[in-house]
This record gives sequence, structure tokens and C-alpha cells, in this order.
Amino acid sequence: MRRTLILSLLVAACGGTALQPARTIADVDAPEPVRQELERVFGARAQIRVEVEEDDDGQPEWETHTLVEMELEQRADGTIHKIEFAVPVALAPEAVRGAAQAQFSGATLSGAEVVVRGGELLWEVEATRGEEELEAYFRVDGTLVE
Repeated sequence: MRRTLILSLLVAACGGTALQPARTIADVDAPEPVRQELERVFGARAQIRVEVEEDDDGQPEWETHTLVEMELEQRADGTIHKIEFAVPVALAPEAVRGAAQAQFSGATLSGAEVVVRGGELLWEVEATRGEEELEAYFRVDGTLVE
């Protein structure tokens, strides 16, 4: 189960299929509202691949693949014990963002990472309050991990 989860995350982070050339959001062949939302979530200079498909009702649906830098931590025996990759804070679950705002009262959320540690999916949220840099780990339901 743990190995399957880790492999699934690696495949998803790498685009799930053979890599195709990435484009900036401005170059994506999609309706303007699709491009605007991608820019809001990922930023104007994000490198992405976008494919148009049909949903279950036959309507067009845009599938976006991001080029994600990830960090793997391995033990000497080769075991991967931690995987991290950055995502826009806007993509963190609402419960995680809310818990982070409560934890970091008066701070601005500045970054998020998906973390798989010991087979558990966590969210690492970073924040800044003036010059102070803060970070904490949360479960998907917003529970703070000590």
C-alpha cells in the first residue's frame, strides 16, 4: 500500500505519461477563463502541459500537468521515507489553510508542500510574520502534527 502510494505520487508528479514539451500559461490553447484560473493558482510563468479531453457528459475538460520539483529522502538501504513537493497554497485543502491561519495568527501563508512520510499524506505550510518564518505540518483534515 505504502509503496503504491509513493509510486502513484511519483508518476503523477512526473506528468503520468511520457513528458511532452511544457508551455507557459499564456501559450495554452484553452478558453480565457481556464488560462486565468491556471495563472491565479500557479502564477503566470509556470511551466505546464494542458490536454483537452471530454468529461463523462461529452463536454470539453482541460487536464493540466505541472512540472514539479520534488525532494526524496532515502535511507542507506534505498528505502524512500519521505517525499516532498511544492504546490501553490491555494491548492492546499481548505481545512489545512484554515488550521494554518489559526496556528500562525497574523501571518501570511507563503508556501505549501505535499509531504508523504511513512505512508502518511501531510501538508507542510509555511508562513511569514514580519521577518519571522514559520512552518508546521497538518493532516488533510487540518489536524496539526506535532
